[in-house]
Amino acid sequence: MSGSLGVILAGGLATRMGGGDKGALPLGSSTLLSHVIDRLTPQVDGIALNANGDGSRFAHLGFQVIADSIDGFAGPLAGVLAGLDWAAEQGATSIVTAAADTPFFPSDLAAQLYREGEGMAHPLVIAATPDPKRGTSRHPTFGLWPVAMRVYGVVGWKNAGKTGLMERLVTEISGRGFSVSTVKHAHHTFDVDHEGKDSYRHRIAGAREVLLASRNRFALMHEMRGDDEPTLSELLEKLAPVDLVLIEGYKRDAHSKIEAFRAETNNPLIATDDPTIRAVASDTPMPLDRPLFDLDDTVAVADFILSEVGLIN
Repeated sequence: MSGSLGVILAGGLATRMGGGDKGALPLGSSTLLSHVIDRLTPQVDGIALNANGDGSRFAHLGFQVIADSIDGFAGPLAGVLAGLDWAAEQGATSIVTAAADTPFFPSDLAAQLYREGEGMAHPLVIAATPDPKRGTSRHPTFGLWPVAMRVYGVVGWKNAGKTGLMERLVTEISGRGFSVSTVKHAHHTFDVDHEGKDSYRHRIAGAREVLLASRNRFALMHEMRGDDEPTLSELLEKLAPVDLVLIEGYKRDAHSKIEAFRAETNNPLIATDDPTIRAVASDTPMPLDRPLFDLDDTVAVADFILSEVGLIN
């Protein structure tokens, strides 16, 4: 499923309302929760209920019930986190949250949140109302939350086989129907343009950005002109949403990775001192405290990565 899902937050202790399930309190001929469901359903592609305790008490609603992944009733943001984890498993790009005890939110809430998020690569928008004392009161129980982009890294020393592994993984994973993008950290002197091309002449003349476009593809070249190199997270913001981004290099960043290793290079194993490397793909057996795959077993490596990011079980 793609698009936005709805998550109704009902995981609190309801101490101000006498405890129990707030949504079960009556309102007219129905309950608070029923009113919230009726109002949210037309605005999203599907709904889950965030509630703690025995989820079977909501079985009559027909929705999946997701509990907080953080113990101790940590507040509504714990419910948002649980909702994002659930939405990631469904392949959704975002969730719209609503509180189970606030039935009269706008019937176009999701549309308003989407409008405010236009232009953001990964929009995060929460509702707010005017406040005479503080200027604005924010309501994080009502918001549009982006599902984090799934990323996985392939690292290794020069000639370790990481580029070949990347290429095979893109072929294998995209062949299974998943959309894949890639990011590669290159040498600082790399260039995708060539002297004599019109775009090259634009850059040499001083253009900060040059955008090339055709019916088949477009490419944006951005000259740093002395600015700091963008971080990986800043680069990821420039990508359109996909199922998985495979990253070659950036071995010092904190995302999960698999290391490509060839014995003939005589380089040390990076994984030895790096817990972010979750597995090794090697051309030689070795004792290891994490999964070890044959470097040429692309199917097994793909299965591992897809399971790690939650795209398969």
